[in-house]
Amino acid sequence: MKRLFFGFFVVLVSVLVLGSGYLWATAASVAALPELKDGDVVFHSSRSTQSTAIWMASGSLYTHMGMIKHRDGMPYVVEAVGPVREISLADWIAEGLGGRLSVMRFKNLTNEDAGKVLNAAEAYMGLPYDPYFTFGKDRIYCSELVYYAFKEGLSEDLGKVQKIKDLNLDNRAVKALIAERWEGYPPCQKAEVGSLEQCLPILYEEELITPVSISEDSRLEPVYSNY
Repeated sequence: MKRLFFGFFVVLVSVLVLGSGYLWATAASVAALPELKDGDVVFHSSRSTQSTAIWMASGSLYTHMGMIKHRDGMPYVVEAVGPVREISLADWIAEGLGGRLSVMRFKNLTNEDAGKVLNAAEAYMGLPYDPYFTFGKDRIYCSELVYYAFKEGLSEDLGKVQKIKDLNLDNRAVKALIAERWEGYPPCQKAEVGSLEQCLPILYEEELITPVSISEDSRLEPVYSNY
């Protein structure tokens, strides 16, 4: 039995070492990326505590996203993390899991169009993060920021707006997140409900936009990915 356990332990460690080596060897590097343009949409897997729930609910490792904006010749990411901010692309990659990155580009996006998109996003700069994923403009979450930027900048609706009930909610991570946050959920507060059971039917009917929904829009074409 000890020999069997030791063998299993050796295999497990080997897999972990090889996996870590692969991630390190294939991690995205700003210097090695193809030429990026303003308005490019970027995706990665967040290290946030809610990332697993987003992954399980949406069925995608894309749990966070933003848009490229160049400043002084260097690429930055405009993102909604609380507050809406700009962060260097290098730091943004480092904040994700395993150096993974996907870049997509709206087809035939001109420099003028990209400027309109980024100017629309600028209006949300400094706003707090929306942990309830509601459509509104006092608090903003990551995919909502990109959605509004293209909608208000170019009159383009990226992705597919879904109801919360359309996502995969039947798993521990999602249920735990809902249980943790439901009391602060604005629609349930407005309805003055007093329990999770009363809040759920309201929550299920609310709409949201997910990173993966935007990534699957046919008007976005891939530029780079190491997923």
